[in-house]
Amino acid sequence: MKTQVNKIKRNLKQSLRRRQRGNTLVPVVIGLGIASIATIGFLSQGEGLLADNKTTLAINEVNQAIVQWNTAKMGTAVNDIVAADVPLLDGNVNVFGVATVYTQGQAAAGDDPAVTPQFTYTTDNNNVCNTIEASFGDENNAIPGVGDINCAATVLTVPLN
Repeated sequence: MKTQVNKIKRNLKQSLRRRQRGNTLVPVVIGLGIASIATIGFLSQGEGLLADNKTTLAINEVNQAIVQWNTAKMGTAVNDIVAADVPLLDGNVNVFGVATVYTQGQAAAGDDPAVTPQFTYTTDNNNVCNTIEASFGDENNAIPGVGDINCAATVLTVPLN
C-alpha cells in the first residue's frame, strides 16, 4: 500500500509559468517605448528631407520662370511683357502655397520714375529664401535677364531686365 498519497511530482516549468504571468507586460511596454523613439527619429529625418525637397523645387520654379521670361522678351520689348506671356509669373501658386506676384515694367513718364519689371516669390522661412538667392549667385555672376536678386525675410525679389 501507498502511504504517500499526495506526493505527486509536479512539472516545474508549468509552475514557473504560473508564477511569471504578470511580468509579460513589462517587456511589451519597453518594446513600445523603443519603437516610438525610433519612429520619432524617422519622422524628423523625413521632415528634413521634405524641407530640402521643397527648397530644390523652389529653385527649379524660379529658374523656370527666368527661362520663360528670357523666351518672352525675345520678340517683345521688356516693358510690354505682361504676366500672361510668362505662365509661371501669372499668379501661379508656388511650392509653398503662395502665389507669385509679377510687376510689369513701365518706362519713365513725366515725373514718374521707370518701374523695372520684377516678380516676388514668397517662401516658408528666411533660410529657404537665402538658399534660393545664393543658388543664383550675385551681381558679378549675373544670369541673363535677371538683375540683383535679393531676399527680405521670406520674400525673394527677382528684378527682370
